[in-house]
Amino acid sequence: MRHIIFVFACLGLLFANWGKEQKIYYAIEMKEQLVGYAAIEIAKDPQGNPLCKSSVYARMTLIGGFADYKHEEKIKFSAEYKPYFFDNNFEQGTTKGGAITYVTEGRARVIAKSGGLKTIKLPPQIQFEVYPYYNFLRNFAGKKRDYPIYSDLLKKVQTVSYEKLGTERLNFYGKSYNATVFSRSNQDSGEREKLWMDISNGQVLKSKSTASTIYLANSSVVDQVESIPKNIKYVSLKSLSSSVMKIDTVYKYRYLYNGKDIGSDLFSFRKDEQMYSFDAKLNLQGLNTTTKWKLADSVLPNMYSLKGSDKDTQYSQTCKFSEDEIVQKFAKNARKSTQKKKLESKTYLYATSNMGLFCTLISSIPLAKDNVAILKLFNATTGKFLLMKCKVVGEEKIFYNNRQVKTWKIDILLGREVVYAWVNSAGMVLRKEQGNMIVELLDD
Repeated sequence: MRHIIFVFACLGLLFANWGKEQKIYYAIEMKEQLVGYAAIEIAKDPQGNPLCKSSVYARMTLIGGFADYKHEEKIKFSAEYKPYFFDNNFEQGTTKGGAITYVTEGRARVIAKSGGLKTIKLPPQIQFEVYPYYNFLRNFAGKKRDYPIYSDLLKKVQTVSYEKLGTERLNFYGKSYNATVFSRSNQDSGEREKLWMDISNGQVLKSKSTASTIYLANSSVVDQVESIPKNIKYVSLKSLSSSVMKIDTVYKYRYLYNGKDIGSDLFSFRKDEQMYSFDAKLNLQGLNTTTKWKLADSVLPNMYSLKGSDKDTQYSQTCKFSEDEIVQKFAKNARKSTQKKKLESKTYLYATSNMGLFCTLISSIPLAKDNVAILKLFNATTGKFLLMKCKVVGEEKIFYNNRQVKTWKIDILLGREVVYAWVNSAGMVLRKEQGNMIVELLDD
């Protein structure tokens, strides 16, 4: 949490962009889950000088925090584009705080809203780390440099080292950026992070630390975060022994992209002693994979394996689960690798292109209008944890397999992706829509 406070503590100086009134948005992820956003508004005060307002909201309860976090800040600038006034407020549960800071003549005069006055001497070369703009890095020379940085929330001057690592190409919401990559090390606190910056204007595009990942977004991130129910209800799935899917039955889904049939996904559901097994085969325009996965009756995973090919590439993957760890092994042509993930709570299995897994999860959501269910998943395709947040919108008729049928519509936020599903009264997925892709169950 301290990292978020520090990152959004002040919004500083960019000469080229302060004349432009605009609103900039960032997404905040923790433990690989979208949990919050920052909305930054650049405007003008009555005298025509830059005025910045920022609002940060993080749903800390989604990742086990005791309370959500809110932070508001306003910064005023002089006609010379120098920050001279900071007003910030934060709240987390019953904890509230904030301060007003005046910067003048090489000093920061801090008035805490809980009471107390503090004056801090600032060195002549002082810099302000700022979202969205780190203006001082636009003229970065050499490979590594140290800067004295002042934070109005921490009320300290600290030494921060920046090292240039290279360049990368980033894409956000259909727009491409040439990013200069820096490593950042706070010599006083020991905090480390990685920054991606548009060096042409000093804008931070992305930052990543051990605590969080923050990246450029658009206004839709506000709805994504705020639409997550405040009363989180993590659900345990129905047992596979009561599954809507039938033992020794093959199910076939067809894939349509922009209305064009591009392939199919077949999977079968079987029982082998104390475990349930699924075999699936995906064929999508040159992409061919076969997968096998085993689950306990509780739907918790035991094993997942995949073999596939795409043009000249052969690849395979195994994923084994124990009570507290996941071990993944990968092979791509002659290259092999292994990675391990710690399990801290009940986690279900998911694979991006496997309809059988998707159906298993969705079929266990209780069908009642406005019912909300949240599952913690491990995505075997990407090797990351994510949340699946499902809301049963209500009953809806759809045209399916040349006839009109009654279904239940479920809106799903899968990580950062929006997915829609229509299921029959038994909970079987008849149709899934995600972007331009439609996946539909075919009749026997």
